[in-house]
Amino acid sequence: MKTGGQNQQNFSWLRSLGQLPFYLRLIWRLLLDRRVAFTLKLVPLAAMVYFVIPYDLLPELVLPGWGEVDDLLILYFAGRFFLSRIPPAIMAEHLERLS
Repeated sequence: MKTGGQNQQNFSWLRSLGQLPFYLRLIWRLLLDRRVAFTLKLVPLAAMVYFVIPYDLLPELVLPGWGEVDDLLILYFAGRFFLSRIPPAIMAEHLERLS
């Protein structure tokens, strides 16, 4: 039997998934912004390259089911790292334009 807190956590994941298009647009806009350091832009770009290449850190043969999970985790953490390093003024400008 699930408690109320567990149900709220499940709904927070659904809300997070619903915000995915917003965050993808935000990251895209920041990648195109010339004021964002090129070296910082390499983080999400490298994660996207890793996502599309056929090699995994956790191969399916070693850990069945985890081959896709490591791709998603790398994308998630690369996106969080990238967004956390954007200067506040630039982030505020893009957030305002997206809302």
